[in-house]
Amino acid sequence: MIEDYFKPLALQIDLGFGATADSFYCAAQALDDNKHSKYGFGIGGGKLPILYLYRHSIELYLKSAITLIHKVSIKKAKTGNGEDFPKLIENGKDKKIFNVHSIKILFENF
Repeated sequence: MIEDYFKPLALQIDLGFGATADSFYCAAQALDDNKHSKYGFGIGGGKLPILYLYRHSIELYLKSAITLIHKVSIKKAKTGNGEDFPKLIENGKDKKIFNVHSIKILFENF
């Protein structure tokens, strides 16, 4: 599985969601552990940039898991419909996984 990380993102088994999530998570950790960002950023000293990076990594980890499950189910069904990525249901409509950003919707589809 480590060789997956050397492939271009689009060719990774989870379409690169996991590797990208790892990057966002590591960036959040680095900022969170940095003594210069201990009290936050900007005038209000908020931690919004760090929290955004953590939130985005959660979104991408969910997308990674959904994509892996989708690929396994496609192999078992042997449908061969050419769909390399899952479609999710949001507000009763099918949407490509790339167009869904709500953690709630992702978790419901998971």
